[in-house]
Amino acid sequence: MSDKATLEKVKEQANQLSWHDQLKLVSYISDQLGNIAFDKDEDIDDFLRKQREREASRILERCKAVGRLWKGKFDAAEDIRQMREERNEQIWPSE
Repeated sequence: MSDKATLEKVKEQANQLSWHDQLKLVSYISDQLGNIAFDKDEDIDDFLRKQREREASRILERCKAVGRLWKGKFDAAEDIRQMREERNEQIWPSE
């Protein structure tokens, strides 16, 4: 017979705890998971840098996907100028 806890057994036992003890358990598990993540990474700065790089890569891929939707020539500076002029005309209409 195995002494190893299963998720189902732990769930059943957790349901028997008071709400206060369940919160303590959640806090304990959260702390343990946080420690595991940083134990594997020698330096928290390195971990955060890698996380930012992954997020930047995802954002860049999304931008590239959106960029592929546009056909023809695209002049961002001219578009921004035009938007500003339209906004200014709404704020200060010419007479």
